[in-house]
Amino acid sequence: MGIIILIILGYFLYTHYTQLEQPNKTSYQKKDRPQDVLDQRLARGDISIEEYETIKQTIQ
Repeated sequence: MGIIILIILGYFLYTHYTQLEQPNKTSYQKKDRPQDVLDQRLARGDISIEEYETIKQTIQ
């Protein structure tokens, strides 16, 4: 009886501490500003410099 309780307790402690080490990343992410998203798109090459300047003017 004691071994079963020990195994169950160990399982719950293991799951509890692994969840603390790996938090849900989506809930902790901050929202990116539109300017940051635009800069990232330009850095990746998704948009041209002309498009970047046009969108930047509309954002500001």
